[in-house]
Amino acid sequence: MPDRFELQFMHEDGSWWSEATCLARRFERLADGSYVCSEFSSGLWIRCVERHDDYFVHLDGAGSRHSYRFVPLPLSR
Repeated sequence: MPDRFELQFMHEDGSWWSEATCLARRFERLADGSYVCSEFSSGLWIRCVERHDDYFVHLDGAGSRHSYRFVPLPLSR
């Protein structure tokens, strides 16, 4: 994970939409290799089940698969 990044998801039409701006240090790695961040009102859980060159496939708690990517951002001062 980049130190600071925008988490984007792929929309049905193939375009990328922003979900959140995140700091890697806010994520905790779980025993199963997934990551969780509890700073958002509903939390953010990332579980990579398939890697590609510029994106990954995430499996959510209901078993649905979604494509996500990290877009690195500069650290703010």
